[in-house]
Formats: sequence, structure tokens, C-alpha cells
Amino acid sequence: MLKGTKVYAITKSKCPRCMEGDLYEEKNPYKFKTMMNFNPRCMVCDQNFEPEPNFYYGAMYVSYGYTVALFV
Repeated sequence: MLKGTKVYAITKSKCPRCMEGDLYEEKNPYKFKTMMNFNPRCMVCDQNFEPEPNFYYGAMYVSYGYTVALFV
């Protein structure tokens, strides 16, 4: 797997921009109490990992439209 690819960033839990900073606070994925704690920002390139406030509205409206069309 080549460093600098999206597949590398996903499998190694690295920053999607710089591929170096850690995505999670805890490196051990088997500590279940802390396994879903994200870093708020990348320590290397300062990429913000938090989605913007209205991030899910588009998916919500599309899902609502599909549901109405399905049941009408």
C-alpha cells in the first residue's frame, strides 16, 4: 500500500489531507471506551475533523424525498 493514497489514510486512520496526523486520540482500536474519540484537528496540518453544522441536511432532504416517493 502506497503512502499518500486515500486507501492508506483509511486503513491506517491518518489525516485525509496530509496522511501523517492521527485521526483518533487512542492508537489502540481495541480500547472500546475510547475507540470513537476523534482528535478535533490534525496535529500536523491543522485540518478540522468536525463536520460543519449543516453537513447532514442534504442527505436528510434526499432521504425524505425518496421515502415520500416510495410510499405514495
